[in-house]
Amino acid sequence: MLGLSIITTYKSLIEIVHSEQCLHVLKSALKCLAALAEVTPFAKLECEVVSHIINTVKNLVYHNDYTIQISALTVLEVLLMGLEIPSENAEAFGISKECIPISSTNKNFINIWSTKKVNKDFLFDRAKNRSDKYDFEASWLILKIISNLEINLIQDNTICRKMKAPCALRIKSLQILTAMAIHFEFFLKDNLEKLTFVLKDSIHDGQLEVRLCGSKCIDACVYQISLFLQKNYNNDNICSFKCFWIRMLPIITHQMSREKESTAVKIALCDAISNIGAIIFESLPEPIRINILSFLSGLSCDSLEDVLVRATVVRALSVFVTFPTMRMNLVFIENTAELILRFAGEGNMIVRIKVIWSMGNVSDALLENISDNTTERISDEILWRLIQYSTEACNDCDKVRCNAVRTLGNLLRLLTESHFHRISDRTVIKSAISKLIDGIRASGTAKVKWNSCYAVGNLLQNEKIFLYSSRYKDLTWELSLFSALCHVIYNHPNYKVKINATAALIHIEKRAYFGEHYSNIWSALLEAIEQSNNLINFYEYNHRDQLQEQMCFLICHIIKLANLQDIIVLSRVLLNKLEVVKNTWTRVLRRLIPGSAAPLLSCSTYLNDLLILSSELSSEQKNAIILVMDAIPTSY
Repeated sequence: MLGLSIITTYKSLIEIVHSEQCLHVLKSALKCLAALAEVTPFAKLECEVVSHIINTVKNLVYHNDYTIQISALTVLEVLLMGLEIPSENAEAFGISKECIPISSTNKNFINIWSTKKVNKDFLFDRAKNRSDKYDFEASWLILKIISNLEINLIQDNTICRKMKAPCALRIKSLQILTAMAIHFEFFLKDNLEKLTFVLKDSIHDGQLEVRLCGSKCIDACVYQISLFLQKNYNNDNICSFKCFWIRMLPIITHQMSREKESTAVKIALCDAISNIGAIIFESLPEPIRINILSFLSGLSCDSLEDVLVRATVVRALSVFVTFPTMRMNLVFIENTAELILRFAGEGNMIVRIKVIWSMGNVSDALLENISDNTTERISDEILWRLIQYSTEACNDCDKVRCNAVRTLGNLLRLLTESHFHRISDRTVIKSAISKLIDGIRASGTAKVKWNSCYAVGNLLQNEKIFLYSSRYKDLTWELSLFSALCHVIYNHPNYKVKINATAALIHIEKRAYFGEHYSNIWSALLEAIEQSNNLINFYEYNHRDQLQEQMCFLICHIIKLANLQDIIVLSRVLLNKLEVVKNTWTRVLRRLIPGSAAPLLSCSTYLNDLLILSSELSSEQKNAIILVMDAIPTSY
């Protein structure tokens, strides 16, 4: 009934739009159409609705009244904001159906509403004198948007004047262009050269609102270019996008260098630079790469520049830190870290969020280098400053804390033997670990807890933490940490938090590192498995399978680290949960592909070898091994 009501409403609105002569009523109908489209789940309705809306509205984008044009474009903008364009609507937007993958849900759909094509002669009349610049196989909508944004030269007797579309229409056209960026491959990929000219005009516009919309449009376009290239890597695409960037970079940097340009525009343009992506950045000529980094570094140090702009520039530099070639440049990493640390103590919360996010990127790059067995390391002085700043940031609001704990986990994993000898350094380390534990235990958003558990996973991969904790009594932390993880695994309602807490414990490589907490972790794990089968919150349903998989992997990990005495303890706890664990284990095995299931299958093999090879097993030990093996079957 709801679906029929919605379709009936659309038919009524479309009829009004099609036949109404009063501009005020027409404008109101278009606004209603946009509002309804914004909240309609079109995937659950017949696709003919969307195509009929487009074919009815598209003629109004050429209306003599520009306010009607804007209202019509608003409707199309809402439709474009969807994540995909079904093949049935491609033709209505002026896109060849061959360019759009056929939707599995709509491939047999027959359009019962007739569609009208835009008259190409009409388009040609609108675009005459520019035929050398346009390919008329392009979407009619992109042609119209580019036409709205172009600066036309009008001959008035002997005077040649520049003519622009009204400011509000230019703004709406840029918003449409931003929405088109979501469907980059179909609308913008083959129009990059034309885009360069209109985007240049937009960010040089005399109206601040137009410049801001133009800057945000550039950011959206380059972000989608980067995503597209990750999935469609080839030399032709790289060459095309590289040319686009070579043309755009001088325009962007020139506008950012203008003293009187607004902070919002500079921030949007800086975000655009940060979205260039590693593939394009590393394909640019070296002088251009150096110019980009030099420009950003200089701007970040300009004390006359707004602090929000400088923080955004530092954030952009921290993105470049993660690119393969720049990640190996330790001097660049240290310089970026120094720039970040200059903002320590900044009062503006937006700046603090950008700074700690940037610091997280630097720590990611350092960790990646260690994983690649790079011998060069960041200086101890900068490392300690980063740890201390991140530790202090854990006292901030949750938007800062979520990245502060992530950064701390990375940095603590970088610690080497030399970092544990001084009492003052051990104090810093213990304080940092305490902040991670607080992130798990204290009240806060699920994101803070999720990131804290992830950070602890990084911490636990550093064996030096365990070695020196047992050596120095001023560095004990295990009881608090393991208790916090057990509490989250069993009690926390958010399954993604549970998943990360479980995954963190899998990083512990030796039985000795669990210490006296071994059996407590096992008990909490079995209780959590039983609880996961009694789903209370339906919103967690999509994460339950992954949680149970992760818990089974942890069961396997704990068993493989167990000694014979441990097996007896494990079996006693397992006895009351035998059927629950067995059923869950079997379901997980059924879901996993053979390669992913290998660790679970090998667990039973390990126990079987233990049973066969150990010649002097007591009956209690044998029974314990058999009981555990019964809970983890190798077949289903």
